[in-house]
Amino acid sequence: MFTYLKVFLPLIIEKWRAIVFIGLSVIILALVWLLHSIGVQAERKRWELKIAEAVDERRAAISDYVVQMSEKNTNLYLSLQTALSKQQEVTKVLIKDVPYYVSDTANNNCSIPVGFVQLHDAAANGVPTVPTAANAPADRVPKITLSDVSTTIITNYGQCNEWRERLIVWEKWFETNEAEWNKFSRQPKGKD
Repeated sequence: MFTYLKVFLPLIIEKWRAIVFIGLSVIILALVWLLHSIGVQAERKRWELKIAEAVDERRAAISDYVVQMSEKNTNLYLSLQTALSKQQEVTKVLIKDVPYYVSDTANNNCSIPVGFVQLHDAAANGVPTVPTAANAPADRVPKITLSDVSTTIITNYGQCNEWRERLIVWEKWFETNEAEWNKFSRQPKGKD
């Protein structure tokens, strides 16, 4: 029995050494892989946090930009409403003053020919030619008084001045928003 043990014991020990070596190698490789994957995950989480911080910073910047522009646009809108109200009030006052500046005597002494009305309407509508009624002379006098013409002209100029105010505010709005957008869009998108 001991002879068998003397012969097989070195073989068994050799096999056990090989088995232990293989087992330890597998364990070491598993530990290296585990440590590597933990490092990779940590690096990935660090990048995810950086990206999340950059996104949060950008969202905050966008939110601040929107609030800032809303305030500026509200101020422009309020200035427009003030200017329009003033212009409408000026137009009302001028129309109310027409009888003072254009008397009944002036209305009776001034005849407004059809040609003038057609010319005025063509200019107001942006038409290059003056339409004429069939068989109607251009100097025929309709029942239009000088005070009617004054009221129409005051109303037209009042409307024109309102459009002017709207255009001025629109240009300011565009310039402001364009300048702010250009500043905002050139900001760095995030820190590396």
